[in-house]
Amino acid sequence: MRNRGSFVRATTVVKVAPESGMRITARMPTEAEREELALDELVPVLVVERGDQVEVLAADSSEIRVQ
Repeated sequence: MRNRGSFVRATTVVKVAPESGMRITARMPTEAEREELALDELVPVLVVERGDQVEVLAADSSEIRVQ
């Protein structure tokens, strides 16, 4: 059976420093993102867009710092 048992996910904090033109949004992950990031069902993601680059981060282990 797939997706059974306990899973431990790394809790390394990813820091994002906003830049001009950057867009950061929050939403619930897709099933594929949830599996890839090893997220619990109720954990949202942050979507960081820098021009053509898009990065999806677990919201419970990401930090946005405005300096």
